[in-house]
Amino acid sequence: MNAAPAGVTVDEAGLRPQYVLPGQVFATAEPTRFTTILGSCVAVCLYDAGRGIGGLNHYLLPGAPINPAEREPLRWGDPSIERLLELTLAAGARRACLQAKVFGGAQISARSVPDAMRIGERNIETALAALSRFQIPIMNQSLGGAAGRKIIFDSHTGMVWSKTLGRSEAISGAPPPSG
Repeated sequence: MNAAPAGVTVDEAGLRPQYVLPGQVFATAEPTRFTTILGSCVAVCLYDAGRGIGGLNHYLLPGAPINPAEREPLRWGDPSIERLLELTLAAGARRACLQAKVFGGAQISARSVPDAMRIGERNIETALAALSRFQIPIMNQSLGGAAGRKIIFDSHTGMVWSKTLGRSEAISGAPPPSG
C-alpha cells in the first residue's frame, strides 16, 4: 500500500476514497477513488491520463437554473460540468488532453411521463451537449435505461467501473475493486 500523509485515509489500493453526493464536484491530482450512485442523475468523469489528474461531478437537473441567485447551482448540469472542467484544469490537467466518460440518466419510473419530466434523458442531453461544446471527447458511456448505477472512478488512471442491476462491468478492462 502507498504511504499517505498523516491523517489522510487511503483504501486497500492506496487511493483516497471520496464519495460524491448529488450537487457535488471534485477534481484532484492525488490518486483518488470516487464513488457515486446515480438514478436519473448524471456523472461526468474528466481526466488527463498523461498527468494522472481527474475529477467527477454528480448533477440532478438538466441545463442551468432559471434563477441566477440559485443557492445550489451545481445541482444543474451546465454549471456542474463547467465547474468540473475548471477544477480539473486547476488541478493541472491539460485542456487538449482531457477525456470524458459519462454515466447515468436512467428513467427510473416505469410509468409513461411527458417529455418535460424525462429528467434522465434531458440530463444526458445536457452532458453530451456540454462536452461537445467544450470539445472534450467521450471515451466511454453507460447512459439511459431503467435502472440506477453505482460508479467507481479512479482519478489517476481514468478507469471506471459501472454496476447496474447487480451486474458489474469494467468500462476500461480491469477487474472491479472491492466495495
